[in-house]
Amino acid sequence: MRGRKWKSRPVTGEMKTFEDYCSVERMVEHPLYIYDRLIKRQRLLLKLIGVDTYDRQFRVHSLTIMVICLASFFFVISLYDLYLFRNDVFNFVYVLITIFFATIGIARISLFLGYSNLLPDLLAQTYYTYEAVKDDERQLSILSWYTQLFQRAINGYTLIFIGTSIVAGILPLGIYLLNGERVLPYGVVLPFIDPLSQKGYELNYMYQVSCIIWTPPGLVASECMMFALVLNICIQYDILSVQLLDLDDLIRSQSPMREALIAQKLRSILQGQQRLIKYVFNESPVESFNRILSWQYHILRMLGMDGFTKALTLNPLSVFIMLLAGLFMVVSFYDVLVLFRDDLFGKSFVMATICFGFIGWARILGAWAHRHDLPRLMQMAQDTYTRGTQDERQTMILRWYTTIFWRGVMLYSLMFLLGVIIASFGPILLLLYNGEKMLPFGVYLPFVDPNSETGYELNYLYQMSCILWTPPGLTATQNIYFAFILNICIQYDVLQLHLADLDDLIHRTDLEGKDDAVRKQLRQIIFSQRRLEQFVQSIELIYSPQAFVEVLALTFQLVLVLYVLRTSLWLPGVFLIPLGTIQLFILCVPGMLIEVKASRLTETIYGIAWHEMHQPNKRIFQLLLQRSQHPSGLTCAGMANIDMNLFMSVMKKVYSIFMMLENM
Repeated sequence: MRGRKWKSRPVTGEMKTFEDYCSVERMVEHPLYIYDRLIKRQRLLLKLIGVDTYDRQFRVHSLTIMVICLASFFFVISLYDLYLFRNDVFNFVYVLITIFFATIGIARISLFLGYSNLLPDLLAQTYYTYEAVKDDERQLSILSWYTQLFQRAINGYTLIFIGTSIVAGILPLGIYLLNGERVLPYGVVLPFIDPLSQKGYELNYMYQVSCIIWTPPGLVASECMMFALVLNICIQYDILSVQLLDLDDLIRSQSPMREALIAQKLRSILQGQQRLIKYVFNESPVESFNRILSWQYHILRMLGMDGFTKALTLNPLSVFIMLLAGLFMVVSFYDVLVLFRDDLFGKSFVMATICFGFIGWARILGAWAHRHDLPRLMQMAQDTYTRGTQDERQTMILRWYTTIFWRGVMLYSLMFLLGVIIASFGPILLLLYNGEKMLPFGVYLPFVDPNSETGYELNYLYQMSCILWTPPGLTATQNIYFAFILNICIQYDVLQLHLADLDDLIHRTDLEGKDDAVRKQLRQIIFSQRRLEQFVQSIELIYSPQAFVEVLALTFQLVLVLYVLRTSLWLPGVFLIPLGTIQLFILCVPGMLIEVKASRLTETIYGIAWHEMHQPNKRIFQLLLQRSQHPSGLTCAGMANIDMNLFMSVMKKVYSIFMMLENM
């Protein structure tokens, strides 16, 4: 790749800022200036819609909230239109296609807001890639080539996307003026407005054009910023290739300073490689772990129940939440004992709902009972990450499990959120479809006629208010429990690394002071093993009663639903059976993982060449072996181990109880 000569004035001192760098590069325009102009153009578009999170000073403000509300409103209207056009295949598909664009937009807004602390660092690293290249003609040519590619990509993509949006906005107006046919840019029509009337068409057209004003610019700008980040990876790879060619030339040269120059070049290449790896992954495992947990803390803090960062204390918000939870249980028992005492379906629906209330209260009471233990437990989990940052192999383990944690949190949260959305809006869609009045949960306010129009509306509003705070709290606490379980797995895998190092030490014959090194390694392993046992025992102490309540509640719920379904189709029960089964499965899987890890650790210890140790080290190893034969695990209040055997046992008992009730 060839390029023109680049001239610059000598640089004196350290360039501390971008402006300092620009002041010395005026004779010929550096690719950095072109890149900076292109980036500023995209950020201006993002700033106009309130989501320029590439700015370190970004804070959520009124414009951001307005865009989020507009996007949510667009999505809700699209869902309503699916119902509106349920018998019109063409318009149904048209709305469905529009929903895909809405989903992409909401996903990008979520990404910008969720990673607002990381995006500025990513952008700063792209600038550093440009700033680090000064007088090397080949590297400057690489920057020039990729910057021109970036500019052409932006111009082409923007022209196509914005041009298409303008055509989509103007073309229906031209068709209407030409032959009077009413066509809309997108498949979205406002609710409660006749789309076939002249006024309805005008209102829908104006609403869709208003969406075109802010939606395409934001999508284009976000996509172009992604182009910049990806092309910067390519730039760094090509610059590394140039440096490797220089290294090869140095190796073949006969210069008297050859070795020193090779060492210097190798250090430069390693620094560039490490910077590239950091740029691609961006976050260390510790930062990723803390970021994921910070979302869970934020949710619990909004409920006044954050007992993981500090000891839980009474505050107005926590008192309010506990009063709401208490009211929920009181109303539920009133419904069972009074309102639905002669109604099997109503009583069953309420009792199934009470099970969730028991689970919620078990977690609240557990947080209060162990308000001093939870922060210590979380600190131990943090220490596992801190201790592993000094070893590359341990860092890889941390990165692997943190990725699993992130995916598990996202999957569980999305599943829970999807269930909440179905439970919330399903009854409304059913009411609009056939007029049947169904509620999300089986809880009815006392002294209100549930069959009247006003009673139905009051009960629905009350249940929707419960949905606002109950599922987020349950999801956040479950995700933090996942973090603790995966932390146990991390500690087991780190122990495996220590044991592998011990085995290597035992087999070495060229090491002076071998016995001392083996003894030191054994003590480190025993220390890590004791720390792991304390961590597992702390989790068992805190979560064992909660696990017992959850297993009982879910078992009772499954039996109850099956008993009702044997007589007639009960729609809520159809959803409760898979929900309860999945929740029970999720509860039992962590225990199985811990058992597998403990079993593998014991096998590894037995495989160590202990017979080659000296007698004092053998005694220490014997202690290690004895402790591994009785690993700590998780139980349901000490009565049953939490594993897949428990899951299968519960499923068998549910079936047995159901068959017994069937034969009565």
